[in-house]
Amino acid sequence: MVDLVIEATEYSPFVSLNSSTGIIEFSGYGKMSDAQEFFEPIHEWIKNYLISPQPLTIWVCKLKGYNNRFGYWLRNLIDILNRSLKDKGQFEVHWCYVEEDENILGVGEDLEDMLNNVKFKFIEY
Repeated sequence: MVDLVIEATEYSPFVSLNSSTGIIEFSGYGKMSDAQEFFEPIHEWIKNYLISPQPLTIWVCKLKGYNNRFGYWLRNLIDILNRSLKDKGQFEVHWCYVEEDENILGVGEDLEDMLNNVKFKFIEY
């Protein structure tokens, strides 16, 4: 399976989807106007990854901010991975935040509450 890397822009995050390590990484801003177009290749990659996932899949979020459309897609894809990996392996979200940025920490905690079956680890960096 081919890994997927999307370079960051002013409005979209850096994305790295690595099938051999099981690590999905998002870092930067998610403030694009067309989140669906941005997430379509990511969603397609995830569907293919779920055919033969790693024993542990980790979604690393190092986001600095995002809009509601981005958040909708992020939440849905995390939920899809969690439900699909339930019988195939472990799934964790590593929510990384800067100490001074309580807003991003709060967003991660809210996401954890919405997705109550997903294992979150909050990591200060």
